[in-house]
Amino acid sequence: MVREVRLTGGVHSGSSCPDLQFEEVVGERLRSSAADWPGVHLTDCRLVGCDFANANWTGARLTRVELIDCRFTGWIAAEAELSDVVFRDCKLSDARLLRARFDRCRFEGCDLKRASFEEASLREVVLRRCDLSEARLVRAKAEQVDLRTCALTGIELSSEQLRGLTVEPAQCAALLHLLGAQVRSLDEGEPGCRQAPGK
Repeated sequence: MVREVRLTGGVHSGSSCPDLQFEEVVGERLRSSAADWPGVHLTDCRLVGCDFANANWTGARLTRVELIDCRFTGWIAAEAELSDVVFRDCKLSDARLLRARFDRCRFEGCDLKRASFEEASLREVVLRRCDLSEARLVRAKAEQVDLRTCALTGIELSSEQLRGLTVEPAQCAALLHLLGAQVRSLDEGEPGCRQAPGK
């Protein structure tokens, strides 16, 4: 158990430390890319400017944690449980969050391109100014998930999941394809009979 300390600038890349526990820890500029930390527990922690790219946090437990300007590219957090967690200005592209559980979490200004939330559970989750382009939410359970102000181009989810989402009117075109609709301007032509020659 690491408790009530401030950690600055440490390098732990590639380390293997299962079941680590951090409580009331402030971490700044920690470098733990590709670290193998399955089952890590963070409670009442604040991490700023840290690098956890390609790290394995399978089965992690995060409670009341603030993550600011951290790099989680390719992060593996399958079956993790996160409650009251804030991600602010973090890079989470290609993160793998399969079957993870998010309760009362918030993402602000985060890069979530191609992130996989497959079979995850998201309840009371707010995302603001995030890029969810090509993110996968296939078979995810969404309840009171607010995606307003987010980029949703190419997002993958089922039409049934739309009931649990809040979006802006301007975002609807990016989601209409899930209902089988086509979005086209009038000058792209109309369906129906072709005009006769000479008309």
